[in-house]
Amino acid sequence: MTLTPNFNPTESAPEVFIYDYNGVIQYTYQTSKTQVSPTQDFRLTDLSFTVEANGSYGHATLLLEDNANVLIDTTLRRKSLIKREWDIQIYLGKNNAGLQRWFYGKIKSSTIIRPGTASERVQLNCVGWGEVLKNKITTIKRNQAKASNGIDLDVTDTTTKIYELIVDMFADTDHMFDNNITPINTFTYTTGAEGICTDCTDISLANVNELGNSYAGFISRVVGAANAEWCVNADRRIVVRDPINHDSGFLATNNLTGLDAQGWNSTKIMYIKDSPFAWDDSSFDTMYSWIHAYGHFSPSLNIKEDTTPDAADSMDDEYISIPITPTVDNIFKIAFRMTKTGTPATNSIIEIRGDDGTGKPDLKDIRRSIVITKEILQGLGTSTPASWFEVPVSPKLEVEPDAPLHIVFKKYGDVSNTFDVNYKSGSGTYYVSTDDITWTTATGLVNYRVYDAKRLKTSVENTNLSKILGEQREKLLPIRADLEEATVRQALLIAGETLGRERRVYEDVLCTMPEDRIPLCSYMRMQDKETGLDIKATIVSYSVEMHAGDKQSNIGASSVKLTLDDVHAV
Repeated sequence: MTLTPNFNPTESAPEVFIYDYNGVIQYTYQTSKTQVSPTQDFRLTDLSFTVEANGSYGHATLLLEDNANVLIDTTLRRKSLIKREWDIQIYLGKNNAGLQRWFYGKIKSSTIIRPGTASERVQLNCVGWGEVLKNKITTIKRNQAKASNGIDLDVTDTTTKIYELIVDMFADTDHMFDNNITPINTFTYTTGAEGICTDCTDISLANVNELGNSYAGFISRVVGAANAEWCVNADRRIVVRDPINHDSGFLATNNLTGLDAQGWNSTKIMYIKDSPFAWDDSSFDTMYSWIHAYGHFSPSLNIKEDTTPDAADSMDDEYISIPITPTVDNIFKIAFRMTKTGTPATNSIIEIRGDDGTGKPDLKDIRRSIVITKEILQGLGTSTPASWFEVPVSPKLEVEPDAPLHIVFKKYGDVSNTFDVNYKSGSGTYYVSTDDITWTTATGLVNYRVYDAKRLKTSVENTNLSKILGEQREKLLPIRADLEEATVRQALLIAGETLGRERRVYEDVLCTMPEDRIPLCSYMRMQDKETGLDIKATIVSYSVEMHAGDKQSNIGASSVKLTLDDVHAV
């Protein structure tokens, strides 16, 4: 019985680096296994970490011996000198050449433990770097462009593709809750096989209007619509993939003589240890023959003025009011043609107002105020006619059918840096004002579209499962109101692929440590000669533990514990 050629059976040794708020390294721990002259600013007696996906950011716990009191201050408070929110990196390697970063996170708490006389420990409790995204807030708004009829979606517009929305979270600043907050810059967010898979997230969310959500919450929501998974890996890279379609290249096996094991990549093989593990076949939250969605809307174009414009009215010296009369009971979104002059420097406000009884906007009857960020204004074109620009009205505005209203653009910027509203000259009426009190008539057909929305219910059936089950099982999914019917139906079809299957979870699969870092959001192969199992399953999480105890020898990890997920057809 032989191991895979070039397989290294030795323990993986850790290297730990702790950085302060300025990114300056403060503490280092290394061993002689990976360094000729290791640095040990503390003695590491225990180390464990878990890596997880989908909003579970992973965690790590370190126990440091501090009998000499070098890791705490000397004041009466006796605080840990290793501070909260400092960065921590954990590397593992069976030799120096094989060192790889397995954990990147934040220190969240430090506990001083005094077990006895002349004995002291410092316990560090850490969370994976993805936790940073839980504490960042977005108000991202994106709308897929419409075809020329103002109703159908423009399929050539990729700005609302899931992968593009995730990239925008980090590349753009227009969605930040407060522009005074420094943009996040500690993540890698490229598209491609190693980052955000575009094939796995090739779904457009026609209307995105976050009123306030964490970055993590938003990513989880949009990724869920594609039935994909996401994580932040140890390189602080955003990874989004459908695990079923991404091979990790890893094998866990106890069939040492099998052809697979003998020919496998020696850095990506793990040998299953003689330790109990279990698997559970379950229909909990799976095997649904019908998937329903509620809460979303079907937008309809209610009223419009879309005569091709040939002129533009600048907002630098006046307010503009467009009179409208909706024929239905709500306004879901509005759209205009706008261009820019120079570089708009601040946010702008659009208001929907009631009528004062004389055909003019009523300053005392403001029904809704909508912010247009400076970043959006800066992204406008400069040529008339401009492309249509949609503005969500969220939540939708309830109105009285056939009652006159006004859409008011406020005076903005100066002659060199402003935006302009497109109109068709020669006929039509709108209103202008220099003070938002006295309004005068202007000639022109200002371009606008006003949409209403009706709440929908959408259902999809797994016909194969319906034939198998004696009783039909239904699953109701609440859907955000800003999603259109086409998007919801597409998301339900994808969700139905998983929710219509049976789930198997493998727990506590104890294996030898591999040389290469194990990737999440991908699948691996597992073979168990004792039971005859030979399956492909998604890597849900894994844990590593190592303990030196009271020994003075260097600490190391000999095993990794896996949790795997296998969703398969009934």
